[in-house]
Amino acid sequence: MLPPSSRDPFSQGNRIPTHLAAASPLLASTSNNGAAWWCMSLLALQFACQPILTKSFVTTKLVRTTYVVAQDMLRFLVCACVLTLTSSWSHVAGQWSVASSLVGAGLPASLYAIQNYCSLMAYQNLSPISYNVLNQTKTLSAAFFCYVLLAKAQSKLQILSLLLLLVSALVMEEVLPIRPFLFASTEQQQQQSTVTAPSTSRKKEISRNQHLTKGVLPILLASLLSGLAGTLSQQSLQELGRNPLLFSMEISVFSSLFLVLSMLTGGNPDGQRIKQGIATGWTKKTWIPLCLNAVGGILVGLVTKYAGSVRKGFALVVGLLLSGILQNIIALRQQASASNSSEDYEQRDGAVSLEQWAGGVLAAVAIWMHVSFPT
Repeated sequence: MLPPSSRDPFSQGNRIPTHLAAASPLLASTSNNGAAWWCMSLLALQFACQPILTKSFVTTKLVRTTYVVAQDMLRFLVCACVLTLTSSWSHVAGQWSVASSLVGAGLPASLYAIQNYCSLMAYQNLSPISYNVLNQTKTLSAAFFCYVLLAKAQSKLQILSLLLLLVSALVMEEVLPIRPFLFASTEQQQQQSTVTAPSTSRKKEISRNQHLTKGVLPILLASLLSGLAGTLSQQSLQELGRNPLLFSMEISVFSSLFLVLSMLTGGNPDGQRIKQGIATGWTKKTWIPLCLNAVGGILVGLVTKYAGSVRKGFALVVGLLLSGILQNIIALRQQASASNSSEDYEQRDGAVSLEQWAGGVLAAVAIWMHVSFPT
């Protein structure tokens, strides 16, 4: 897990650090403006496609711990390669010790391990636009913990953007109803609800409960842990003067050890599932979202280097709205291929609902405000 910077809380959580691009002199000769637009476009596309591909290729039969560990090991290898190309191992190793590693990376790594596990569960049970919007609530926790632990305050407009981000999540989950404000009469909706078959109502209730317990709650917990872990990571990087790439490698190792030990000791529900085989649920396509996640981390670093955090925020805004468009396209194709089915597609990541669009737009505005009006 790679620690996001508190100055840039919109960096995607499970990522290669934004310091990566800044550390690479090999990219300095690239045209900044052209590179910025290319990287911003690719980041927006990756941001939109990540939840779709993860949900499509990471089945619920898969032992989640194995996926998260594979993600950590891939990140470890990428950071090791970059460190080899951009720094001196002897210099880095001379500053390293087991004690300092445990002190600096131990607690953040355990938090990141739980966060990654919860995020994967949410990926599997939320629609793409729902995941991307709710995942941005990590900015709320990042701002809170940065203020409490680092005394870093937000500007007035940033505070307003955080409140707007909270509203976007509440609107998307229909905690704050918007239809009564948009429609003069709800009689037609009430009539439609009265003719719903009991069996369909039960299916919707079960689906809604699963959406809440296996989708919404895990991503909110992941967002909370992301803010705390990111702040602790920044503390370690600043106070201990650690190399960011080495720190990311330490996080990956300790995170994997934490998950494996929790599974072996019964603290992880995968302890029973792993008995079916370590490769249960894995296919060749499972590596697609894994690799895309790593590419996304590199893109975050490149966009930060060439475009800055403000324009990176714009890229995420485009990616957020693009995820809704892609979700609609996929829903239409599914509906066309199974037009005779009585299944409710909106409950299966069907067409983006009014609440989802509204929440997405509010979240996009919140992202723009937060990155455009810093302290």
